[in-house]
Amino acid sequence: MERIRYDWKRWLAATPGIKESARTPTRAALVDAVFNSTGPIASGGVCCLIIGIATVWRSPPAIPILWTLAYVLLVCVRLSINAAYAREGHGGTDVDRWAELYAMGALASAAMLGAAAGFAIALDLPTALLAALAAIGSAGGIAGANAALPRLAILQCTLLILPTAIAGFWSADPENMLLAPTAIGFGYALLSFIRRYYRETSALIIARLDDAALVRRDDLTGLPNRRCFEERLAALWPEGGRPSAPLAMLLIDVDYFRRYNDLYGHGAGDECLRRIARSLRDMLSGRELIARYGGGEFAALLPGCSPDEALIVANRFCRTVVALGIEQAMRPDDLEVVTISIGIATSETAPSAEQLVENADRSVYQAKQDGRNRVCPEGVETLVALQRARGKAA
Repeated sequence: MERIRYDWKRWLAATPGIKESARTPTRAALVDAVFNSTGPIASGGVCCLIIGIATVWRSPPAIPILWTLAYVLLVCVRLSINAAYAREGHGGTDVDRWAELYAMGALASAAMLGAAAGFAIALDLPTALLAALAAIGSAGGIAGANAALPRLAILQCTLLILPTAIAGFWSADPENMLLAPTAIGFGYALLSFIRRYYRETSALIIARLDDAALVRRDDLTGLPNRRCFEERLAALWPEGGRPSAPLAMLLIDVDYFRRYNDLYGHGAGDECLRRIARSLRDMLSGRELIARYGGGEFAALLPGCSPDEALIVANRFCRTVVALGIEQAMRPDDLEVVTISIGIATSETAPSAEQLVENADRSVYQAKQDGRNRVCPEGVETLVALQRARGKAA
């Protein structure tokens, strides 16, 4: 039963029709758009409070009082969800959960307001026309505010307009009877608007994300560029704090790359970098990042990676590049293929993100000084001291 309910909420908060390659960032942007609704939610709550007070003032049964209190409480809950979403950095990585929470609150609001308008018309209450106009007007606002989640927006508009239309057909009041065709015509117009708005909005977001991706991508290798690397490092290592999990950085330098360019030409050098980039990228998982750092250098960020694990990854990188068998004659050493040198830095010995990069830079320099085609962990003495301290503590 729980699985059925979860799937239903996911369907309601879906963003259909988006190509898979753009789904995650586009969905995050669309969910962010619907959460920009604090003002409309609050104003809708005030409007319904005024209608509830007017209804109670003119006819004092307990039901309008209870409905008004329940609706105001629901508005407060929705506003608190919006505030929590903003505090957590606009949803973070758990976009689906936030979308479902928003959808549940929005659907409950529409159901309550639509049902209230329908009953007010059916019972010919003094404020029936006011309640119906509030429901129809809310549907118009929802179509614009929530069209980024089109299924939710369509269902909300249906819940708001359908009770008004049905009750209008059965009402004995001529004024209320006119609400039925008005509501149906307005609902059809909103349906067309939601579909068009969603298509255009999602297309604009995808285009904007594509432009942003181009700015952060290296044209030669197709890898993220240095700017993207620095942004990811800043996200993993907040300023003035520490990373929430162990973090390792690999700085990778193609050995004698300037000589390679001079001997084979820049076209061959470009192809060499592309082949190395593809081979290293294919060895990493989705949560890890490898970027072109500049010239013949690459940099990798390995979240959740211990020093020992980083050393294993770096050695695999070296072996993989050698296995490519890219010919490089006239090297000062005995090798005849392209190789790489790698410096390792970890968050265990770096007090800041800047120091992490400096440690990796010193380590790769040391690897080149030691003969190239090798890995050099940063601060070996420090790491040994840390391991000994842990052993004594155990």
